[in-house]
Amino acid sequence: LCHFPCAGDNKLFVIVPPKPKIETKEDLDRLLAKLAYQGKSGVNYLDPRYLLDEIEVPRGPYLIRDVEDGRDNLNLSPDKAREKFKDEGSSPLTLWEVYSLLVSFSFAIFGHHNIDASGSRSESGRTPDVYLWLERPRLNHKWSDDSDPHWGSASSGRV
Repeated sequence: LCHFPCAGDNKLFVIVPPKPKIETKEDLDRLLAKLAYQGKSGVNYLDPRYLLDEIEVPRGPYLIRDVEDGRDNLNLSPDKAREKFKDEGSSPLTLWEVYSLLVSFSFAIFGHHNIDASGSRSESGRTPDVYLWLERPRLNHKWSDDSDPHWGSASSGRV
């Protein structure tokens, strides 16, 4: 099912703005507070000093196309999802790309499933994720070999 905006093949596309400078936990707290669902602001549990993108992305604004929001990867661990993406020729989304996706489409994603940002890593090799808890968006991380039927890794065809 296509949610606006879509490419001609019913896949989403997302305009990713330049990533802001995020140096402290307070910076990331403020950013997550802007991600709201049903009037409740997001909450951050991570320290940005320990976040790393494993996918090379442009420095300025860019477009990701053929975006799959994670529905096709429910109950697939981030590690298994990365293998699947490699085989398909697609790419896992970074945390900033997942954030950009949710800013645009939280109404269609939250309440359906939670998203692993398999293109990024946090401390101890964990995968950052965004999920709803008590109807409030949360940023945390999980073990990369952990799977759950309510969690899926988002991907794209790249820029």
